[in-house]
Amino acid sequence: METNQLNEDRIKGALYGMFIADALAMPVHWYYDREALIRDYGWVTGYLAPKNPHPDSILWRSSYSPRNQMSLTRNKSPNTPAN
Repeated sequence: METNQLNEDRIKGALYGMFIADALAMPVHWYYDREALIRDYGWVTGYLAPKNPHPDSILWRSSYSPRNQMSLTRNKSPNTPAN
């Protein structure tokens, strides 16, 4: 096998491995309580759907509205600065 082909295969393998690991870790990411992690997912051996809401999420503390949505609710055009 040529060196260039070998390097290309290694790069592809690394990228695929990264994508697979990220997908497997997604639902259990940001768990800080190991007992809750085991309770909710057990031993992760495949792809799982995330719990909703995430038990350790802090997103309830914030809110988000797109700029154009806020402008519409204030009867202003999206390019008008908010007061």
